[in-house]
Amino acid sequence: GKSDDCCTSVLQDVATIDEPAFTVRTTGAPLIMPHTAALECGTFRHMIEDVGASEAHVPFSETCTSAALELIDRLSARVGEPLASRRRACGQRLDIWAAAELTEVALFLEHAELLRVVQDVFASVLDPLDSPAAIRAALDVAPDLSAEEEAAALRQPLFGHSADPVQGLNSAPQRSLSALLRTDDAAVACLARCDGATLRKLLGVSRGWARHAREAVASEQWAATHVTDHTAQIGWAVCSPAVEDLGDLLRRLPHGVLCLCMDGEREVDLTPLLAARVLDAAA
Repeated sequence: GKSDDCCTSVLQDVATIDEPAFTVRTTGAPLIMPHTAALECGTFRHMIEDVGASEAHVPFSETCTSAALELIDRLSARVGEPLASRRRACGQRLDIWAAAELTEVALFLEHAELLRVVQDVFASVLDPLDSPAAIRAALDVAPDLSAEEEAAALRQPLFGHSADPVQGLNSAPQRSLSALLRTDDAAVACLARCDGATLRKLLGVSRGWARHAREAVASEQWAATHVTDHTAQIGWAVCSPAVEDLGDLLRRLPHGVLCLCMDGEREVDLTPLLAARVLDAAA
């Protein structure tokens, strides 16, 4: 771990703290550590190693912090099973509630692999569910749409903004995922590996989760996640009740996509079309 002297030298330049911070108690005065300063001093794990876990005060529960560090240790192992296998093993130890609590920790630490594990858990739980009602039950979300409003929401395009204004997360039971995911960033981040069909179902779950689904599908991470070996999955958009979804998806495909896949088997090779477009431009 890094020394307290290193931490102190960085903090001397911090006049005010306008970002999430945590306190580290040392033999001297407590240090208030902004996130950016923590990144310069070393990782969150380094800080805990320096002063001891019991003396590091962070905006997460001790149980959640310990679980995150245990998973990070497993993911960081340089010998043994491949990283993909380690991710799967870590994900199998989490239910969706534990994954929700770890989302903010992963974002706070900027730990991409821990965030990937969390996102995989959400996708594995939500993607098989066949209706907004099933997703509401899984997330323990209180409905805030009437049956007519839910039906109308499911006909809307996934991309873009709903005409229905949303004021924060909908009211929810105490154990709701909406309560565990305390920030919009966390709620959007956990959906990054869910497929487009799942995000469409979220339009009918609640007003808050519809907003999160639209923000997730508009992110560069979501677009890149759903392209494998230069092949983009478009089957959900072809089957969407909103005809705009397919065109919007195609316009947002990342550079380098050479093939479109409908259902895992039928594919359309874009190479001739791309070559023709290049020749037309040159002419």
